[in-house]
Amino acid sequence: MYKIDRNLLTGETLKLGDFVIQNQCNKSVIKEHLPELISLNSLLASLAGVSIDIEPLFWCKDEVKRIYKSNQEKSQMDFWAYIYDNAGVIEEMYNNHSVFLDSLDFEYYPMQYSFFKGYSKKDITDIILSYFSTFDNKTYNKVKTYFDENRIEMDFDEDINFDGVFYSSKFLNTGYIVCRENKFNSLTASIIVHELGHMLDYTTFIYPQQKRGSIVKDALLEVPSSFYATDFSNYLIDKKIDPLGGRLLLLQDYALIEDPKNIDMSDDADVFEEFRSKIIYSIGSAFALNLVSLRKEDPKTFKKKLNDLLTSRKESYLIEDSLDKIGISVSEFVNGERINDDIKENVKELKKKFKY
Repeated sequence: MYKIDRNLLTGETLKLGDFVIQNQCNKSVIKEHLPELISLNSLLASLAGVSIDIEPLFWCKDEVKRIYKSNQEKSQMDFWAYIYDNAGVIEEMYNNHSVFLDSLDFEYYPMQYSFFKGYSKKDITDIILSYFSTFDNKTYNKVKTYFDENRIEMDFDEDINFDGVFYSSKFLNTGYIVCRENKFNSLTASIIVHELGHMLDYTTFIYPQQKRGSIVKDALLEVPSSFYATDFSNYLIDKKIDPLGGRLLLLQDYALIEDPKNIDMSDDADVFEEFRSKIIYSIGSAFALNLVSLRKEDPKTFKKKLNDLLTSRKESYLIEDSLDKIGISVSEFVNGERINDDIKENVKELKKKFKY
């Protein structure tokens, strides 16, 4: 199993802790870096059973809570404004996608282990690295570092809301990945690739280029990670590594594009976060499928289009502005013109396999 290097995690948490404690009178440092220190410290406690002493910063926790509380209401209002201003595109995308899946007699299969090909630790590492080698050397080397430095943990049994989590630090410009799965198979590989996508986004765009916006401007937060995971699923199919596993993983992408109307709206923070999560994962999957089509169509121009999209999202408020960066029209996006043929073919192949 992949295991995070406890000594590395301890050293980096201490380094971050020293920086925050030494600058505890600087409100911008406290606001930006104390939350990531608390996060890394909790990860250290979960994995090593120890944590660094941050008692000198207890007063700062209250300050962070005060800042968060004062911004929370405005952030939620901003998000509702974002949904309102993009409602036409989002609603049409949901409706058209749902009608199209219904026309295919779409059926979503649960992610059962028996459906996915198993590997050795070496094999799954080689497959993931081989996939990322299809990008530039900088991308490949960043990913390889996470394996070389043991920054990935499997069989993480703590209470997390997702299959995998990327623990990031702007101060360290790096982080750690945890995954709940405990088997070396294509499902686990896909989860790790998704989190590596977050790592690449944070270390390439969000941190160095100051591309982290408010909660409303983070509506495309899941786009890069979803793209890498979706593209990896196609890689498993195209390279005949695990065609069935790859196709089943793509079904998950199709199912994520769903209307979150079934969630009761309220001011409750947990309910709001559930709604927001459904929105950003839906947008992430929809963009990912379109980005994969662009990469297949013209690999040479794809890198620039992806970079243009990710470097502009802090300023691009409307979905149509983001689509313009990658040369896709709103009509193509909401009608699935670039992705529906592939979806239809994938569902057809799975119907043959499962005889329904």
